[in-house]
Amino acid sequence: MFFRYEPTRNRSVPTSLLTAEVSALLVDGYQGYESSCKDYEIAHLGCWAHARRKVTHRSRRTAPVLVVRPL
Repeated sequence: MFFRYEPTRNRSVPTSLLTAEVSALLVDGYQGYESSCKDYEIAHLGCWAHARRKVTHRSRRTAPVLVVRPL
């Protein structure tokens, strides 16, 4: 695992990092990376901070809901 910052969200960024040994890509919620994951048949992992933000935002608008999903 490593972290790499790039000032752009261009598709060339994740594509340049992908090799046959890569099985997953952990990035923010930007959908532009999804096509790279599909092309290379790897898992697109979401950022926990972005996931939490969506749940928190939704919970402010609706009644509380218990969600159980096995990992």
